[in-house]
Amino acid sequence: MNMADNQSRELSIKVNVDISEALTGLKALQREAKKATQALRELEEAQNGVPEHVKNYGKHDRTYSTNSTAQAWFKDGDSE
Repeated sequence: MNMADNQSRELSIKVNVDISEALTGLKALQREAKKATQALRELEEAQNGVPEHVKNYGKHDRTYSTNSTAQAWFKDGDSE
């Protein structure tokens, strides 16, 4: 065979793949994603009327003051 014969060859492959289970799983995933999106949308709508101080309840800036009234339990370096 010469170089021209190698270039003119074609290869045909037929592949049959059953993807029905994969599609079923993807559709189920899509349904759950839509439900989650709807729940987030409803939560956002419900929070629109909530004052900011209520939304931020329990959050703090984690800053602590070190004032002179906070003293150690022990006096003069005694450990007893």
